[in-house]
Amino acid sequence: MFASREDLIGISRILHLKSPGVVFITGVVLSNGMVSTLRILTEGRFYDYSLASLPGDALISLELACVAGYLRSPGIRSDLHGSRTWHAVTLGTWLAMGGVLHVIAVQKRGGMETAANTYHNLAVVPLFGYAVLSTAPLLWAMKSRRAGGWAVACLVGWVTLLVIDIQLGNLSRNTPES
Repeated sequence: MFASREDLIGISRILHLKSPGVVFITGVVLSNGMVSTLRILTEGRFYDYSLASLPGDALISLELACVAGYLRSPGIRSDLHGSRTWHAVTLGTWLAMGGVLHVIAVQKRGGMETAANTYHNLAVVPLFGYAVLSTAPLLWAMKSRRAGGWAVACLVGWVTLLVIDIQLGNLSRNTPES
């Protein structure tokens, strides 16, 4: 058992309280699992052309699991978790970004958007964006640990997949007509 840390705030507190396995599975279920389920239920078929989404969201889930493992270790510095203001601004920024992405997607598709894409833009993007950015300072502290290397590798992998998606036009292909 580990000691609960009252000094942790925001997503760091949540990640600290959950095992890395639970964090990984929850991330995959909330991202790929929900998007896939919504596609099947509302569109009648599974598809995901975005590599940053599948398998990319699983890489983000793995990165957050690595952070969760680090947060459960003894002797972590409390000055790396940010202030309440940092967490509030980071969360607000990512909520706004999800909203902007959704508005852009709706405009591009003539006022129509799929339930899965709406969920991804308004739930997954803000949640993962906030979780990754608000825990980014911890990656510096983790750099000498194996989990830190894995976490950074997962983020580099996700960014690489996003760049590939942009180059191939995959982000605009995530519609039933594609």
